Amino acid sequence: MPRTRSQQKRETAQALQDAGMARFVKDGFEATTIEDIARDAGVSRRTFFRYFPTKEELILSQFEEMGTIIFDEIRCRPKSEGPMLALRNGFRTLDVQDTAQRRRMELLGWLIAETPALRGLMLLRQERWEAEIADRLADRLGKPHGDPVARLVAAAGYAAFRVASLKNNMSGRGNFGKTLDETFDLLGEVAGHLQG
Repeated sequence: MPRTRSQQKRETAQALQDAGMARFVKDGFEATTIEDIARDAGVSRRTFFRYFPTKEELILSQFEEMGTIIFDEIRCRPKSEGPMLALRNGFRTLDVQDTAQRRRMELLGWLIAETPALRGLMLLRQERWEAEIADRLADRLGKPHGDPVARLVAAAGYAAFRVASLKNNMSGRGNFGKTLDETFDLLGEVAGHLQG
């Protein structure tokens, strides 16, 4: 059966991302050119730009699906869950079991941490995600967007997610769900100490 146009587009985008990752790991982000990536993927420079406006976006676009998954999961969590539990369970959907995919996410995290330009752009993206999460939580609470409680829960929960991600990548444990639970439990303990 012949491949559809959308399948071909997905395959080309994936080939560009794979070629970019291999080059970035081998030569470094700054030393790698768009021409290098396009050549390695077997496409033209012009084709590269039909898929990605910059080599930075080639990397960061791989996180977009994560944001969508989190937002949708928070919206679909049972109403009986409080906002922090809904957020915790939303992040749990990112617990990748596939070894190759997990390794890819670790490489992406390493590349962003080692590349100041990527790190800055990722922080901006994370701020946008945090605001979107806060809006989803405000909807759950029946509050207007921009509600300070929803913003605070989103900020604390997102911080716990980032700490868990960093800890998991550094340890190489490969059990993000467990690390996430431990980090959210620790967040609860810290909140308890602050009240005492």
